Amino acid sequence: MAEDYIDITPKGIDDRGRGYSGVNKTVFQDNEIRDIMQNPSNLTREGILKEIDQWKTSGNKHVILKFEAMIARCKNIAPSGLTSNGEIIYRRDNEGKPAWIGPVQEKAPPVSPPPPLIKKKGKR
Repeated sequence: MAEDYIDITPKGIDDRGRGYSGVNKTVFQDNEIRDIMQNPSNLTREGILKEIDQWKTSGNKHVILKFEAMIARCKNIAPSGLTSNGEIIYRRDNEGKPAWIGPVQEKAPPVSPPPPLIKKKGKR
């Protein structure tokens, strides 16, 4: 039996006419792909994570996914490090000098093991 119509429904749209709202897929524009792959801001790994933390309060999931993709796919992430004062470097300029720095990196206090649990014998 020959069909008398051609189905031009895009992929992702179901038979009930619902659109892409239920499809878990992010599409980046060309300039966003360039930003993800080339890192023109010269962010360090800590800088990208800081950007994600800052954008989480806005609810802009697309930008958060952009920075998560940058961590996963970018080959030009600037070298991480600390300044001579112990500040975290989030971004470097074209010469490699720190351009965006964070708070002083403090050492975590040593963690002592928890005290052992003592079971008491007695009535329940």
